[in-house]
Amino acid sequence: MMYPVCVVMILTVLFSLVEALLILPAHLATATDGGAPLSGTGFEPRPERLHAPMSFVIDPAQQRQANVTGGVQTPSGADQQSGRLDAWRARLNGGLECCVARYYRPLLEAALRWRYLTVALFAVFILLSVTLPLAGWVRLSLQADVTRDNFRVTLTPPPGTPFKDSRALAQRVEQALFDLRDSLDDHGARATTDDECHARHDRSPHPDPVMPDCPVRHPAGKCKSAPGGFVPPGEGEQGRRDFHYDCTQATGTPSVVSHLETIVLEREVAFYVEFSPDARQRYAIEDLVQDWRRRIGDIGRAKIDFLYRQGASPYDIVIEASAPNGATLAAAGAALQQALASYPGVYDVGDSYEPGKPEVRFQLKPEAERLGLRLKDVAEQVRRGFYGEEAQRFQRDGKDVKIFVRLPAAERTQLEQLRALPIRLPTGELAPLGGLANLSFSEGYAKLTRQDRRRLLQIRARVDKRLVDVNAVYAELESGVMQRLQRQQPDLKLAVGKERQEQKTMLAELGRNSLIALVVIYALIAVPFRSYSKPLIFLLAAPVAWSGAVLAHGLCGLPLSMESLVGMIAASGVVVNDSLVLLDYIREREGGLRPETGGRSAADAAFHTDPFSRPSPVSGLILEACTARFRPILLAFLTNFAGFLPTLLESSAQAQFLIPMTLSLSAGLLVGMAASLLLTPVCYALLCER
Repeated sequence: MMYPVCVVMILTVLFSLVEALLILPAHLATATDGGAPLSGTGFEPRPERLHAPMSFVIDPAQQRQANVTGGVQTPSGADQQSGRLDAWRARLNGGLECCVARYYRPLLEAALRWRYLTVALFAVFILLSVTLPLAGWVRLSLQADVTRDNFRVTLTPPPGTPFKDSRALAQRVEQALFDLRDSLDDHGARATTDDECHARHDRSPHPDPVMPDCPVRHPAGKCKSAPGGFVPPGEGEQGRRDFHYDCTQATGTPSVVSHLETIVLEREVAFYVEFSPDARQRYAIEDLVQDWRRRIGDIGRAKIDFLYRQGASPYDIVIEASAPNGATLAAAGAALQQALASYPGVYDVGDSYEPGKPEVRFQLKPEAERLGLRLKDVAEQVRRGFYGEEAQRFQRDGKDVKIFVRLPAAERTQLEQLRALPIRLPTGELAPLGGLANLSFSEGYAKLTRQDRRRLLQIRARVDKRLVDVNAVYAELESGVMQRLQRQQPDLKLAVGKERQEQKTMLAELGRNSLIALVVIYALIAVPFRSYSKPLIFLLAAPVAWSGAVLAHGLCGLPLSMESLVGMIAASGVVVNDSLVLLDYIREREGGLRPETGGRSAADAAFHTDPFSRPSPVSGLILEACTARFRPILLAFLTNFAGFLPTLLESSAQAQFLIPMTLSLSAGLLVGMAASLLLTPVCYALLCER
């Protein structure tokens, strides 16, 4: 999912590089003011500030003379507007320079004076950010918790459930939703008037909604109560009922539930629910779903899934168990479910076992075995009697028509008739089934999953991530009950779900690729600087930026997801640019200091002779460089943050998965800027002490 985002970001950076190296220089070379070149208009840089942030002295008389000599007379209105812009720009520049002189420069001088203390403080900050995830203050969830604006709820009754029972379950689920709506709406009354409730049917010709007492919008535009009832199986669309429910309160304000569509089939009931935008702003979708689930109550063997999260699996915890026999698998599944249910915040604990229809099982008696009868022979004769055996096949209209012979319908409905079914013995004689085998009832399987001749069972659960950490639950299970079960049952195999394994693999690949990226950055910097130690100073800002991203997630209450990690890696590449801008300026200025001593600059030589606690030439050079490059570093952060701000403020579900990545970038750039302006100069000063 992050591949398109990364591709777009890389292409954007490449095109910006083309613009900065080719297009921008051409614009600057041809820039004019009133038809005259900039060099002759009075915008002359101060010689004493040649290497400082660009500052201009504007002489209005010289400006007007330049406009006249250039052949262009600027209108007076434009002069006034230009004067206001110049005054605003002068005030902004003055405020920025005052901020640098009053706050930043004294702070930098103190950091250079107490170098080791500054490095220690940044190290403590990094260690603090590392302990936050370990202590559980910042959750690690590789899949972002993004809820949908509209979602689907599936209700699966047990196999063989009559259609009327499925209808009753559907009414129960809907009534729970309506009760939730009534409790949260302002007036707490159910909408029943023509202006409050509108329903429409898309595919069914019958006007019967799922809730029989809810008004129905008829084509004539009048609203009245509709009789209850469903389309039974075999009529309409095989029991399919489509009901759209759009509701507003009597005051005209939106209700909590803005849309509900129910589709009832023979084997499944689907609810398509949409909460109103007002409800999504006031309540968390997870809280609404939990309240809805509580109001539904116990539904027996039926299963209900609320698919309100974006992601591949609706379950947060999945453990796969495999064993050669069903008894071992059932015991292990029960033990794991009991362990999961003991955690607070873990709910909907279950397994992948799907109960089937009731079955009749046969067990031959010893007398039948002595007569030479096999269980296979009994099963084949019972199948021929109840299911039938093909007696003839012929062609009709180009299709094969099979004729089966079986017992009459009246003899296939009673258990006693099954017991009295005649079974032919190997000797040719007939004997009743009840005298040859013991009949017992048991529950069958709707589905069996095997792998390598071993039966598989998934133990699944959902987690309220605000109460418990999924990774902590996995760690305790793997080190506790899972190891104990495998010691007790050597033929039992337990493993985490495939999605969890894929996340671990993805995290390992991300760590390896991040290390490769840092090595590439180091190599790209080491070649032009001709040094193996100076590139390490650039990379020091990366862990500080990562720490800032972790701290921002903790303050905002967001978990660290895969998108967050991608944003942290991207931020490390951006903050390196700030350090590069600073140290490149120092390198240029350092080359102008003469004489050189022992292959080193005079500043380096003086620094080796002066104690680090006293000012030195290199300290002055660092102060000059930092104050000169403060503005471009600050502007780089502000422009990036301005680009990230719309995404951070976006509240739609489609943009929620981008917020963790944008937060990592924004916080990483903010803390990385502080590291570039404080930690990088201090580390460079420490490097010069060698």
